[in-house]
This record gives sequence, C-alpha cells and structure tokens, in this order.
Amino acid sequence: MSRLLITQYQAEVEKIIRYGGSRKETSIRNAFERLLNDYTQRSYHPRKIQYLQVCRLQRTGD
Repeated sequence: MSRLLITQYQAEVEKIIRYGGSRKETSIRNAFERLLNDYTQRSYHPRKIQYLQVCRLQRTGD
C-alpha cells in the first residue's frame, strides 16, 4: 500500500480525533473506508472491490 495513502489516512484520523474528540471505530470508519477505496482504485483488484462492496452492504443492512 502506498505510503502516501497511509500518511493521508493518519492525518485524517488525527484531524477527526482532534476536532471530534473520539477515537471510536465509528468515528474513523469513513476515513478507513476512503483509504481502502483509494487503494483499490489504484490497484484495480476485483476481489478487493467486491470485498468492499460486501462490507458496505452488510453495514447498511441491504
């Protein structure tokens, strides 16, 4: 995984914690999802994209 993507993720998490005051999984979930989405967009691996779609469906209950 790209160091740039990880650095951007870490900066986003720091910002969330600083302004939101929470370290809970629910508060940083979107940042982690963006990290995975950016990674899969760069690698275009079909199984990773399918895994993300399944996770999203399970989370929303569809």
